[in-house]
Order: sequence, then structure tokens, then C-alpha cells
Amino acid sequence: MTKLNNLLLRLRVVHPTLPKNYKSLLKTSSHLNIIETDQAEIWYKGIRFNLDAMLLEEYLETYHQICIDVNMDGLPISKSSPLKFWPILGRLIDSENEPFVISIYFGRTDPTDVRSFLNNFVNEVEDLFQNGYTFNEITYPFVIRNFILDAPARSLVKCCIGHGGYGSCEKCTVIGETVHSRRVYLELDKPLRTDESFKNREQPLHYCGQSPLEQI
Repeated sequence: MTKLNNLLLRLRVVHPTLPKNYKSLLKTSSHLNIIETDQAEIWYKGIRFNLDAMLLEEYLETYHQICIDVNMDGLPISKSSPLKFWPILGRLIDSENEPFVISIYFGRTDPTDVRSFLNNFVNEVEDLFQNGYTFNEITYPFVIRNFILDAPARSLVKCCIGHGGYGSCEKCTVIGETVHSRRVYLELDKPLRTDESFKNREQPLHYCGQSPLEQI
């Protein structure tokens, strides 16, 4: 960011209306809106805020839509502390842009209230799906291509039982068995899970709640 500040100072000789520092250029807020829950703190930066700071003209001329991948995962702050972060990250696909922070959860445990963890994200995505993203007075469709999560993160945000549970298979309705202290899934011909069967809770054993992601 020091290099960007130096560049702005040089450019202001020719373009005096340019801001003096990167914070003004990127519209970086000096105040963080922290949402406090019983067990954690959540900072929501937002998808639009990140997109607004990107150079999107060439991208939109090529793809005619905003398409991102989303990642969620937990990481400890240190080995000696129970505190951890759960960031929600996004990345504009087929671009050289770095992944960007959408939200950060900070607490002593993994998110126990998934609705609080995902609420702002789900609300913004719903709005983007319905209304699109506007750039230079043109509105473009918004798409999430993939949610990229490991097995524990998928279980958490989908509100499904952990990957070692009897009904935890994400692909079909096979019921696991315990063999030599290991959970195994031996039957290969069970019905596959579908969006409809997931929403209808056709195998109650598979779920431990209702995910806010079902709204989108």
C-alpha cells in the first residue's frame, strides 16, 4: 500500500483531484461494524464492497456477468489458544484478482449459531441474485459457481451431521455401520440425494437443523 500511496502522490501532480492515499481511493472505512453474539463477534464487509474496489470493465466486457467461488473454513489463531477465525472468502473466477474477505467470524468455538454466521451473507446474495450487480449504470447477473469447503465446514453450513455419522453420506442415503471401530458405508445401490430430497428432509437422520443457505 506504500507503493500505491507513492503512486497517488506522483499522479496528483497531473491529476490534482485524485485522493492522497489508498484508503480514500478504496473507500476504506475507519470504523468496523462488528456484530456481537453470545459467543462470538462477526465483521461483515460484503460482496458489493469488494466488487466496487475492483477494475471490472474488461472482465464484464468478456463474461457479461459476475461469477464468484465462495470458501468458508475455520482456522485457529494459535496452538495455545481456543480462539479461532471463520472467514467467508470470495474470488472472481477467471480473473487475476486475489480472493477477497466477505466476512470474518471470531470466537472461542466453531459457529454454533449458523444463522447468525451466515445471515448477512445470505441476505446480500439473495439481493444480488434478484437484482444483479450494477457497474457503470449497467446491471449484470450475479452467480455463485461453487462453494469450496472441506467436510467439517460443509456439515456445519449445511446443518448436517458430521462426516462420521451413520447417515452422513452426502451422495446417497446409505446408512453407515461400525466395523472394527470404524464407520463404513457398504451398500452401493442406495438412492442418490437430490436438491428436492434434501429440502424435503427425506432422510431425517442426515440433518441437525435447517441451513440458511437453503434460502438461496
